[in-house]
Amino acid sequence: MRLSIITLFTAGLALVSALAIPPLEVPANDTLAISEQEGVIPIAFIKCTDYRLDPRNINEARRKLANWGLRHKVPGKSVKKERSGDMAWYVCNCKWLHKDGLAMTELMEAERAIFKECGLWKSGWLYSHKWEKLYQIQSMDWISKLPETWNWCPHYCVFFEVGKGKLAIDDATLNSTDSEESYS
Repeated sequence: MRLSIITLFTAGLALVSALAIPPLEVPANDTLAISEQEGVIPIAFIKCTDYRLDPRNINEARRKLANWGLRHKVPGKSVKKERSGDMAWYVCNCKWLHKDGLAMTELMEAERAIFKECGLWKSGWLYSHKWEKLYQIQSMDWISKLPETWNWCPHYCVFFEVGKGKLAIDDATLNSTDSEESYS
């Protein structure tokens, strides 16, 4: 009896998860052919926002993400972001329950794919539908032009920012979380 209740509960969670995340539409002009993909990340599409970014800031923000990822994982339905200078590097985990790591090799692969599509040191984002994960390297100028209700990630993807709680877009959420008290 107990086993069947657990099985039903697990199946119900899987069904709710599958129904709750609508697939993102892949724009025809942003789709990479399967033969063009390199690496491990199963890329659905890449979108460019064409801001020129400082390579030192990109490297610093990526380093902060990877260092945080050595001790932590991004919980389901959460975003982890780091800022350096006038840009932010962040990862959205759209899965309901699975925690995702932030390995330096994975971040560098996403970065290379974005730069290959958008141009070296240019802003953009990569979405993996199979992994339910978004990687974004973005200018603070672009971010500041977003409506306050936009939550940095695809619609219904995340509900919380790691280390901050419920999503909010203000100066406090844009600061680095490289300090110990924000590792939650």
